[in-house]
Amino acid sequence: MPAVSGVDPPSGIRLSANFFRCVDREWLPKTIDDPDFPHLVYKAGKEYGWGLRELCVVRILFEGGGRISEVLDLTALDWFTSQFLNQFQARNKGSFGARTKRFVVSSATAKVVRRYFDDDANGRRAHDRQGLCLADLEKMDAAELAKVRLFLTTRGGPVSPRMFRSDYWNPALRAAGIAAPPHIARHWFVTNALRTIERTATDQNEMVRRKAELVQYMAWKTAERTLKAYEHVVRDSDFIDTTLNSIHKAMKQREQQVKKDPGLLAQFATVQSHDVSKALDEDIAILTGALA
Repeated sequence: MPAVSGVDPPSGIRLSANFFRCVDREWLPKTIDDPDFPHLVYKAGKEYGWGLRELCVVRILFEGGGRISEVLDLTALDWFTSQFLNQFQARNKGSFGARTKRFVVSSATAKVVRRYFDDDANGRRAHDRQGLCLADLEKMDAAELAKVRLFLTTRGGPVSPRMFRSDYWNPALRAAGIAAPPHIARHWFVTNALRTIERTATDQNEMVRRKAELVQYMAWKTAERTLKAYEHVVRDSDFIDTTLNSIHKAMKQREQQVKKDPGLLAQFATVQSHDVSKALDEDIAILTGALA
């Protein structure tokens, strides 16, 4: 966090309600539930030169609500739980590697992950010593799938959280004048989920039930303390149906709006569009920035 912010490192589970943006050489606090925050990060990554791998990781962070270490630890077996669609089982902090929760992302992001996995020029397959593609995974047993990491370095090894922060996240956001660690994406997810619940719940009983669903989805061990830390007054599959789908829909709509009108992100220079030589799936085109 910038020194000028006056914010001390957090202790316990107290959470910052802000990230910081540098505007005219001044660091200004922005609320963490800013609907444009994910898109500012995507835009920063695009301008910095992020590839499919970075885009996949960051979208899973914002849409699934996981920690960076949990996302980078995902394996083909974790993805197999949804037949390589839009859900991943995942370990939780303190679970010693046991898969005790799951991440659910939009179908559009799932398409980008599949594209990343099979791309032999700019995706995972380009760096996998085995040259695996999705069709190969369908022939493998559980033990073999558990050894296949989703996200690889250019040398074919697993991507570490430290590497992702130092080589991709931090420099991209710094160049765009944004000060926020990857973990703030998780805080954004929870804050957005709670805002959605409070806005759409029809009564107090529904609000309490849906917050309980959020607690189960996030696999929190200290639910009451954690909810209090987010300063809001709450089961897994129900949460996905009633809240998470609504969040993903709103994020996609906002991303389409930003794509059509870059002026919505007025503090940043407009990204120059590029001609696309062939038609792409609309979701893929929007997420990768290929749709003008």
